[in-house]
Amino acid sequence: MKLYSLITAGILGATLASQGAVTITNAGFEDPAHGANDGTNPTGWTVYESLGGVETVKQIRTRNNFQNTGAMGVQVGAGQSNHDGELYQTVATVIGQEYTFSIYAAASSRAPSPATQNFTVDLLAGTAVAGAPATGGSLSGNSLSQLATVSDGGTLGTTFQEFTVNFTATSIDTTIWIYDNSTAAANDFNDIILDDVSIGKKVSIPESTSSAFLGGLLALSAVMVRRRR
Repeated sequence: MKLYSLITAGILGATLASQGAVTITNAGFEDPAHGANDGTNPTGWTVYESLGGVETVKQIRTRNNFQNTGAMGVQVGAGQSNHDGELYQTVATVIGQEYTFSIYAAASSRAPSPATQNFTVDLLAGTAVAGAPATGGSLSGNSLSQLATVSDGGTLGTTFQEFTVNFTATSIDTTIWIYDNSTAAANDFNDIILDDVSIGKKVSIPESTSSAFLGGLLALSAVMVRRRR
């Protein structure tokens, strides 16, 4: 049965790997690497920070001492900044292809208040126009249709969670738009860390193929049992 399991995992793993994934620049927020929790923005992402609050440059910043994997994560609403930070990136997609979007998130404070610490990711069809996005649900200068959205739903704790959503691309370009919509006070020192953004092709095995695959595995299993006897 161990061989059966290994063969099953190997074939399915090869099937999933062959589908590939969408290329996201700096998906783990590792660049630029630095050793201070300052106002450094992640390479490859367009960042918007409003003029409100005490520490405006910390509405979006990379952070080197709290991450899901790697050496860095990206923090939203850091320090005493307003919760207005946004970042986005446009990636190449295939029209009609189904995808699965994933992002990891956690609250950085030891006493999180999940009801007031919230982020949202919208997947939008098309290329975002360069420039500062507007807060409150739309990209300034853009009229992009929404393909899907995912939010923490007031569940953030200090352990990273994965948040996923499926969508079907309707354009050769899809924009990943991440924004902080927390209702916490600017000086609450209770911030959100995001990490490990990914978009993979959603794989569905046709019923006829899966049935044949299962039949073959059952036959192989029967042979293995007979040999053991």
